[in-house]
Amino acid sequence: MNDDERCRTQQREGAASVQAKDRQELSEDLAQLHAHLRRAIASQPVGISQLARRSGLSRTTVHQALSDKESRPPTQRTLLALIKALRLNEATAEELEHLRQKATSPANGKATTHGPEAPGEWIGQWDPHDLEVHPAGIARRGARRHLSNGATAGPAAAQLSGYVGRTHDSVLADAVAHAFEGQSALVLLSGASSTGKTRACWEAVQPLAAENWLLWHPFDPTHAEAALCDLERVAPRTVVWLNEAQRYCGDERFGERIAAALHTLLTDPMRAPVLVLGTLWPEYAARYTALPKPGSPDTFARTRELLAGRIVTVPDRFDAAALDEARRLADEGDTFLANTLARVTDGQVTQDLAGAPELLRRYLGASPAARSLLHAAMDARRLGAGLNLPLTFLVQAAEDYLSDAEWDSLPEDWAERALAEVTSPVHGHLAPLRQVRPRSQQGHTRQEAATIPSSAQHVYRLADYVEQHGRHERWKLCPPESFWRAAHDCLHRDDDLIQLARAAEERWRLKWASRLYTRVAAERPKATAALVAIRTWMRDWQGAERFALTASEAGDMLPLRALVFARERSGDSAAAETLARSAAGRGEFETARRLAHRRHAKGDRTGADRLAALAGGEESEPVEVDGVRPNRRDKARDRAEAASFVELLATGVDSSVTERLARQAAERGHLLPLMLLIDLRQEAGDLAAAEDLVLAVPPEARQLPLQRLIDFREDVGDHQGAERIALATPPPSVLPSLLVQRREGAGDHEGAERLAHRAARAGDPTALAMLIDARQKSGDHDAAERCARDAPHSIRVVVTMMLAQKYGEGGEVDRAERLLQTCEDDDPNLILLAATWRSEAGDVAGAERILLEAIERRNAVAIRKLAELREQSGETEAACCLYREAADAGGATVWLSGLSKEQIRWPGNLAYPKTWLYGLEADGSPAGSWGVDISHS
Repeated sequence: MNDDERCRTQQREGAASVQAKDRQELSEDLAQLHAHLRRAIASQPVGISQLARRSGLSRTTVHQALSDKESRPPTQRTLLALIKALRLNEATAEELEHLRQKATSPANGKATTHGPEAPGEWIGQWDPHDLEVHPAGIARRGARRHLSNGATAGPAAAQLSGYVGRTHDSVLADAVAHAFEGQSALVLLSGASSTGKTRACWEAVQPLAAENWLLWHPFDPTHAEAALCDLERVAPRTVVWLNEAQRYCGDERFGERIAAALHTLLTDPMRAPVLVLGTLWPEYAARYTALPKPGSPDTFARTRELLAGRIVTVPDRFDAAALDEARRLADEGDTFLANTLARVTDGQVTQDLAGAPELLRRYLGASPAARSLLHAAMDARRLGAGLNLPLTFLVQAAEDYLSDAEWDSLPEDWAERALAEVTSPVHGHLAPLRQVRPRSQQGHTRQEAATIPSSAQHVYRLADYVEQHGRHERWKLCPPESFWRAAHDCLHRDDDLIQLARAAEERWRLKWASRLYTRVAAERPKATAALVAIRTWMRDWQGAERFALTASEAGDMLPLRALVFARERSGDSAAAETLARSAAGRGEFETARRLAHRRHAKGDRTGADRLAALAGGEESEPVEVDGVRPNRRDKARDRAEAASFVELLATGVDSSVTERLARQAAERGHLLPLMLLIDLRQEAGDLAAAEDLVLAVPPEARQLPLQRLIDFREDVGDHQGAERIALATPPPSVLPSLLVQRREGAGDHEGAERLAHRAARAGDPTALAMLIDARQKSGDHDAAERCARDAPHSIRVVVTMMLAQKYGEGGEVDRAERLLQTCEDDDPNLILLAATWRSEAGDVAGAERILLEAIERRNAVAIRKLAELREQSGETEAACCLYREAADAGGATVWLSGLSKEQIRWPGNLAYPKTWLYGLEADGSPAGSWGVDISHS
């Protein structure tokens, strides 16, 4: 143990000692409070139910306020309600409140549950601007403002306008009420930039300030690292502030671990109550809650579970009621709101308060040099770079955003002048670009920070509204050469580099994608896999093999496996087999096993046997060749053993003996004796014993015995028992589907649907998918669509797409399109399936309509689909232009995805210009061979 670890251990031990002492003092004060309350109740003829009605509190809250088993004191609001309901005199009321305060706040003035190491500061000590609440403007010197809870705000808060509550505030208020009652909660506000999300959270927590709650805003050294490091130390009565939650949930390395830690925090009764508040843009909310495509990794599984049912949408405009309230505040002297209402005509009050119009005017009227800095920052953010952008990157990237004439006319100090122009604030602290002062090399490891020039450590952040404007207006544009060169030379965070490498790949800038991936390949296995895919696409076999072997040495065998099958598909079977042997030499035999199956399926018996022998070197089940597995059981022997068991049962031998023999047979893989015994136990009415017998069957072979149990219970009318057994089997399982099928066939449509939805909520959508398919085939389209519409959110897209595909392939494209439109918010690419079906049916105009509507919604894949449509109709020149436009907009990744499919399209059979083999240059022209070792076969 080093000195730092020893110090931290001593601090924890000291904190634990202090907390133990505080807990003892708290328990004594709390016991006195409970005793005084019980004596007050005993002196009156009132019970808990009557007291709950009088006070307006729930029975649970009243019970907790009186119980010695409750470790938390009642809130001030609860105690006041009880005092009023009991009609206690002033002296008694003061004594009770004194005890409550002692139980809540010991001598040091802090809540005992916080402890000396608990992260956060008292809510009242926070400046809302430090929590990223947008200021409304510059207030008069000395002016003060009253917050919505009646408290007086300090001078810094005077820059906020009066607050107008809206629908989402009631959800926040409910969460705060639950916090008062001792329950933990999480609420995430989702809305566009500058719609009042952060301000709503700030107003919501004000009532907690009077109750000595802490507020913790994790951000140092990075938001994600701070959250992951200290979430386990969060104490009860703490607000966890996750503004811009994508900085936590979206972190590639820590996002899922943060989601898991938040789930633990929210479900731990010993740490309740805590209140987690956050904000998120809609595109991030859609990304984190969307189901992965089949075969793709589930990147946000824990995050999706955490956010389910906890996202609240914030509208981007004030409705009529909110505008009336804003006018009332303006009439009472709120000059911020008065000036805003004089300008706003579309209800976007919060955007105007945040200075959005002035920001936009500043951007549109910027000098060419200043605008080039903003364009570089806009493109970096929309392509995935982090919030904080180094000045060196912005200056170097800006060069090619300027025309030759603009560049030649720049003064020597153009960068300083342009920076001064874009960092000058428009309202309060808002500016198109503002400098961020990192704490302790924020965003970098110590090793990274040591290699970064000091000038690169001056970082800037783009204003939210300007960033969002860039996402909307520049979505079709690919950054110029200087942008990619600056990203390669000046960015040092792995996350920034890998995100921009993906963006380059999506735009078919393969040279820059390869260079950026190479910078992080040593630390990120995904980067190495991408390098293998790029080199394989260009048929740079030596380069692909070099990267694949490097990945395998680090323990990642997937790139090598992908390369094996790419070589096999290209016709070089010898090279594929050599690579498979390399994988086997590293202890990975599955590649050889799969290649053996492939060779056997294509009739290459000799190659299959050779590879099967190689795969057999693994100490596991022998490979299956010719559809036969070695050591299969002798069925005749099994039948003979079963006949002997039946004869034994007929002799009336002791049941313990027959049970022991049946269990032994099951362990050897012979289930018939046990099945006979299960039937006998059920027919005798001993259902529990029958279920116990099933546990003797290996888990992978329990389906048939469990089906016997389910069928028996259904036959005798024990439908709940049948459902319990079917749903108790972990997915994937066919038992729920079989039971749904049986009920549907028996005419119990309601029971079948109820069970299918229960199985889906438990994580197994198979039964629901089967039921939807059956109803669609039977012509009951309304029932099929209802089942899809009512499916749990986690699978609704999947089952809706499945049903739409049935309609589309069956020629009912109108019905399919309507279904897909219901899922556009979850997956905007789904609607493109309808375009494909219309095209195949000859409705080219209908297909174009769908694609053009999708392009208006900034869908890059739709551009590529439209290009394919143009190519099919013989409009070659128009198709080439659209393919280039699709690549610029980021719709080209699908071309690399063909590497995993049989129908890979090598040069000579491409659906886009054949000169694109090596990708595109930044300006969109075809790239030449950029130092790759091409060995065409």
